[in-house]
Amino acid sequence: MSPELAASRRLREPGGFRRGFLQTQAMNQGTPAEDMPQRWSIRLVDSIVSTSFAVESHVYGLNLSDDEDASPVVSQGAGNLNIAFLIFKGNCGCAILYMPRGWMHGGLVLASILVPLIGFASIWCAHLLLKVRLTMDRSAGYGDLMNSALGPKGQAAANLFIVLLQLGICCTYFIVASKLLQTTICPNVALDVLIAVMAVVMVPLVALRKVASLWPLSLLGTVLVIVGLLIVGSLEVQAVVEESPELTMLNWSGVLVCIGQACFMFEGIGLILPTYDASRNPQDFTWIYVLVQILTLAIVCAIGLLGYTAFGNEVSNLILLNFPQSAAVFTVRFAFMLQVWCSFPLQFLPATRLLESFMFTPISDPPLARKAAKTAFRAVVVALLAGLAVLGASKLDNFVSLIGALCGVPLAFIFPAIAHYVLVKECVWSDILLAAFGVVLTILVTAVNVAAFG
Repeated sequence: MSPELAASRRLREPGGFRRGFLQTQAMNQGTPAEDMPQRWSIRLVDSIVSTSFAVESHVYGLNLSDDEDASPVVSQGAGNLNIAFLIFKGNCGCAILYMPRGWMHGGLVLASILVPLIGFASIWCAHLLLKVRLTMDRSAGYGDLMNSALGPKGQAAANLFIVLLQLGICCTYFIVASKLLQTTICPNVALDVLIAVMAVVMVPLVALRKVASLWPLSLLGTVLVIVGLLIVGSLEVQAVVEESPELTMLNWSGVLVCIGQACFMFEGIGLILPTYDASRNPQDFTWIYVLVQILTLAIVCAIGLLGYTAFGNEVSNLILLNFPQSAAVFTVRFAFMLQVWCSFPLQFLPATRLLESFMFTPISDPPLARKAAKTAFRAVVVALLAGLAVLGASKLDNFVSLIGALCGVPLAFIFPAIAHYVLVKECVWSDILLAAFGVVLTILVTAVNVAAFG
């Protein structure tokens, strides 16, 4: 029997592709342990967890470690499957619950055209951001890109919008978690009281000194989102079969609100650069990113379209509130509530680290008084966000749309186009048009939503 045939038969044996089998075969052949591929000794789950922690510790290319916490450098060791998971994890969250209402604001036809267009535009802008990234040092973050393109003012602008977007997301998390808590466990408690309770619960979590302490919450949140989406999709299909509501085809009066809500889906923009840095096969990153984002966009459109088709103009600003009480509905509401609670600290951290950089000089061994001062500062920020959430809860649609347009569009559209125009100098006119479109979109959608609160 030829050696090639013998090796093929061994691989077809039960467990032929398992790490232990491969290690045993290599040892029997006299291969030293140090010469064996490293991936044979690392489980996929361990790889996903470690890479996820490293990536989320460098959102927007920032080092989110605290003074005494040496955050790991993002190393190029994640395989394609791991990278695909991280991209999906960073772009599919509770924001998807707003999308059926987005279809109501835009109308069935308009929303079905505009939301995919915005989604594909965001994918293109992410591609521009990566092309800019290739012109710079591997450790460069989002702010560094804008510093190279526009100088210190460009970096300051990028950091400002990072702070605004992350804190805006945290405000919506207060509202979503409190509404779901109200519908599952505390139906007789006022929403503003529940928001205050959530603020008290969040203070110890945001005060954690080590970023590594947060990764179990992040992983649990991702699992809850996946389970929740499966249940929501099945409930929507069931509702479509049972209900026949009146639908609006074109709703021009609400189209800008719809666009802003779609832009809110860009909350994963900060993970593009660190995820790329973590890829073992960076040459494959672009097509993996595009495929995963198309899948994510398809899920967003399916949830939004099915939700609006099922409930029409009576659809709630959180689709979960439309479903009648049942064990499945209770489970999915509770799951998304936990997901928001688990995700809040990591969404909160980039903004506070940037704000703290103006107030606290990094030191290697901070005293207890300094730690207490940082905790007090974060507690004050949480309290302010809770107060803003109470105001935004009265018009959640407009609040989400405002955050998406005012905070998300500059980071997802305008800045990548400007940086690409200045540093790469390709497709000059398309970059100019894209940046101009982003500016106009930001101004118009922001004005409409601000006026709604007047």
